[in-house]
Amino acid sequence: MKFIEKLNTTGKVLLLLVYIIVLSSMLLLVGSLKSGAEYYTDYGKVPGDENMDIAVRVKERRTLPSSANEKETQYWDLQVYLHLKDQKAIYRNVTIYTAILKKDGTYKYEEKSANVLTGIENPNNITGSTSDRVIYSSYSITSKTMVYNSSTEEYTKNNGEPDKIYVKVVYQIREEGKKEKQESFTYQCDVMNVDEMDFDKFDSSDTNDSKNVKLNGIEEILGVKVRTELEEDTAKTDTYRLNVTYKPLKDEEKVIQNASLAVFLGMNNTESDEDKYFEDYIEFAQFHGSLPYLYTIPQIATAYSGGFEMDNLYVYAKVEDVDGQTQEAKVFIPVSSLPKY
Repeated sequence: MKFIEKLNTTGKVLLLLVYIIVLSSMLLLVGSLKSGAEYYTDYGKVPGDENMDIAVRVKERRTLPSSANEKETQYWDLQVYLHLKDQKAIYRNVTIYTAILKKDGTYKYEEKSANVLTGIENPNNITGSTSDRVIYSSYSITSKTMVYNSSTEEYTKNNGEPDKIYVKVVYQIREEGKKEKQESFTYQCDVMNVDEMDFDKFDSSDTNDSKNVKLNGIEEILGVKVRTELEEDTAKTDTYRLNVTYKPLKDEEKVIQNASLAVFLGMNNTESDEDKYFEDYIEFAQFHGSLPYLYTIPQIATAYSGGFEMDNLYVYAKVEDVDGQTQEAKVFIPVSSLPKY
């Protein structure tokens, strides 16, 4: 108080202004933190716009502990695929903004851009490979861990498991005979977490003549082929290698607006996870968005340690048409009976 009394009028005014600025900044910060979730409420659920379709892939990788005090670790990778609808247009300066809402209630933000997505100057020189591409990839974008503190001899749990994905796409497009314009759209999807799945209600299935998993009614829209290398292969005694090929198919009688496809691996939990913090299922890979209209999503090949003792492979698929009607498939196949390489 004596310090303030000693200030002249100008000093007091300046001090008051500083106080107001600091207080306003604190209020704005609090407001922005509170409105974080509200910012995404208007994100769309239609994957794309009139110029491009979008699909999102989430994939889990899991590692076993390598020392006495380590636990398992789960990592999640995120990819965004785009399908360009107008092959005669020029798409430029595409920027992808992503936000992941994690199970602990926090967000993970990322931004990636491409100076030129495609610039097809000669429409007569067009191939199918130009239309679909991965425009965004982020590996180990989040994780679920138990970190050992040697001083306290206790573990800290960090649950970064993804719960929702939000994507904003900003780009420029010049259609044939028109001026270039700025466009954008948003898309959100719910990650299909293991704790939301009742695997006891999945139906037993097998594969058809094309080695695709029978999806009980929606095979005409989505095809999933899974092959594996098991421990019978003497060169890979400690590895389960699974190769999943996704083949989108179009149902000519329906226009599919949105789709989800998820592959899970059931396993026996490892001895290091005494308190069952990590799930007994691996979220091998899942896709959301315009799946029937993207054709170049690559195959997924991942090796897992034989220490996980895989038992069943579970496939969940859901398609939604423009009228809001949905179809689902929930099937499982023993890993030991999957087609071999």
